Amino acid sequence: MRDMKAALRKLEHENADLKFLNSQYVHKVRALEKDSKTMSDRIQQLQEKNLHAVVQTPGGRKRNIPFRRQRMDIDATVPPASALHTQVSSEAEDPYIADLLKVADKRIENLESEVGVCTQELET
Repeated sequence: MRDMKAALRKLEHENADLKFLNSQYVHKVRALEKDSKTMSDRIQQLQEKNLHAVVQTPGGRKRNIPFRRQRMDIDATVPPASALHTQVSSEAEDPYIADLLKVADKRIENLESEVGVCTQELET
């Protein structure tokens, strides 16, 4: 009985030590995440600062004009190609959708031929 109580106390102390160590690691991870965010914000500021265009006006003045960075929020990833093909084939069973696809394909071919004609006219 005495050995079991001693083993229990030992395990409780070890459990308390592990909980303390875990809290220390959580605190360190949060601090590192905060530092990482600060550094990434600073890097982004420097990159944006580096992307400023210098425009010289006729009066001899130089002006910094910032480029606008395009941003995109991605809500979900694209489904795998195999899943995409199954969706298209199931949608193509509807004759109305199939007709729309044919009309779109014909329109694409017409526009491509017009582009070809325009480029030939520009070359000559």
